[in-house]
Amino acid sequence: MSNRNFRIFIENSTLIFRLGYVKFFFLKKRLRKGLTKFMKSHGSKKIKGEIRAVQGYLFFIWAFLGGWFTKCFKSDTKSLSLLLIFPADYNPVGPNFNGGTKDIQSLHEQINTLKMRNEYICVSRRTGHALYVLFNRVNRQRTIFASNVIVSIPGSSGGIVLFLKLLGIPHIIFRSHNAELLHRLDWLRSSKSIKSTIKAFRKMLLGFTSDLSVSFFAESILSVSQIEIERYWKKNFPWSSQKVVYFPGMSPSSITSNNSVAETSLNRRSFATIVGGYQEATIISQPDKQFLESGTLLKDYVHSLGLSLVSVGDGVKYNFCDTNFGFTNNYGEILKNTSLVIVPSSMGWGFKTKIADAVTLHQSVILHSVQYDRLGDWRQMVSPINDWREIPNLVLKKISFQEYEEFIENLRVQREECLMNLAK
Repeated sequence: MSNRNFRIFIENSTLIFRLGYVKFFFLKKRLRKGLTKFMKSHGSKKIKGEIRAVQGYLFFIWAFLGGWFTKCFKSDTKSLSLLLIFPADYNPVGPNFNGGTKDIQSLHEQINTLKMRNEYICVSRRTGHALYVLFNRVNRQRTIFASNVIVSIPGSSGGIVLFLKLLGIPHIIFRSHNAELLHRLDWLRSSKSIKSTIKAFRKMLLGFTSDLSVSFFAESILSVSQIEIERYWKKNFPWSSQKVVYFPGMSPSSITSNNSVAETSLNRRSFATIVGGYQEATIISQPDKQFLESGTLLKDYVHSLGLSLVSVGDGVKYNFCDTNFGFTNNYGEILKNTSLVIVPSSMGWGFKTKIADAVTLHQSVILHSVQYDRLGDWRQMVSPINDWREIPNLVLKKISFQEYEEFIENLRVQREECLMNLAK
């Protein structure tokens, strides 16, 4: 094709595209009016949610057409270097005690510490609802012109990655909080009713398809676990093996602020704390049968160390504990007074931030050997147990103050190098 014919082709394409874009613009206005009218006459929460999802997909189509036009024919548009996409329940000023939001806050704080220019948008975990927020009038330009995007939303958020890729975002980074298929498979195994089984199976299916989408459309995958890289990503999505990077979890300032630099303070902590989920019905809060049967032995063991046995977590309660705090707003104070952390469940993969918090706070950790095998480098910082009936004979691993500090510092440096490489 000659240069003259090529110019004619571009001019004609531009005209056709503009006409199509204008036509879609007016169609969108008519659809919005119809949806608004429908919402007023059908005011149920479910219907409103479905309509919001439909609007999200329409917003994406509009952004796709408008963004392609703007990118192609407006070369002077300023781009955003890094856009962070977080879940709607994330609180940037903390404290965050849910595992996923703690990891997100830690990532956000380190990016800010490195003075990487960024903005963040908090969205729903539902793809259509997320698109509604990402491509509304307030956020549309920020999303379209982001050169790097980090999606850090626990659960099934691979659909967001897919739509960002369709939009032409050049570098999409996905934070993997858990190996979703393996994590949800444990949920399925622990289900005790038909309803919970169906729910767990649905989440497992959604989680797997989400990670499948990520494996194809993300440029980089930041895995929280070395073991998940080997047993999950490389095994189930071998084509993504070059994308997956180990990005260890770390505790945010809401946790580290509870840590005293004085080594002598470690001896003043009076609690041995059984950790449960900050939110109710998480799998870490479902103790092993053997753990429950060994409750008296565990209590005697803890008392022999000069500690009180307590538990914390939404809906968590044990008849052998000295105190069950349950769901509490004083979670930070409890952690501050804890010298030994006990993980009661061998199910699921969502226990890693609990270990990170414990190591950050220089606490000893006891967990089942099944979970121990899923820890990677973190194994050196915890004490495994094969059988809870053997708790009277367990010798806690001795870790010096300096070893704790060096371990955490190595994690920080490793994460910093990873972020700087991704930003290039």
